[in-house]
Amino acid sequence: MIMRNAFHKYLLSIGAIAIAVALLGCPGYQDASQLLEDYAAGERDFAGVELPDADLQEADLRDANLQDADLRDANLRDANLQDADLQNANLEDAWLWGANLSGAYLMNADLSAAYLGDADLTGAYLMSADLSAAYLGDADLSGAYLQDANLRRANLVNANLEGAHLRETDLHGANLVNANLKDADLGGADLLDANLRRAYLEGVDLEDALNAPPEFLE
Repeated sequence: MIMRNAFHKYLLSIGAIAIAVALLGCPGYQDASQLLEDYAAGERDFAGVELPDADLQEADLRDANLQDADLRDANLRDANLQDADLQNANLEDAWLWGANLSGAYLMNADLSAAYLGDADLTGAYLMSADLSAAYLGDADLSGAYLQDANLRRANLVNANLEGAHLRETDLHGANLVNANLKDADLGGADLLDANLRRAYLEGVDLEDALNAPPEFLE
């Protein structure tokens, strides 16, 4: 009877551990180097990881699962995040200059005030993402999905938005000087106080946009 009770308690403890692992997701990381070692060893699931201020410059994290990750203020300059899953991730104030985010999943991600200059976001999924006050100068967003995204006061000078999906996007106060918006879908997008000076608008119908500058409706 005593052995049976002990075995029963052992099974309960194993079950508790399994439940804890399932709830916690990936293990905690003290620094970025440990995460990179695990990635090099074949691990791809880093959902929920908390690495604010991490140094991940030039890191190769292609196809990584970084859902709900806390990467605030992280240095991801020139990092390779192609096809990575960053849904609901916190990248506020992150440095992503020159990063490869092509095909990345960034739905509902917080990229407010992030630095994305010269970043590759071709075909990226940014629906409902917060990019308010983000710097996207010279970034390539061609074919990106930005429906319902927040781009208020974002800097998109010289950005390539050819064929981008910007339906219902908030572009209030955005700087789009010299931006390439050829064939972009701006249906329902809010352009209040947006600067479209010298923007390339071939194939764009601003009649469906909200608060489009009158000079572009002539």
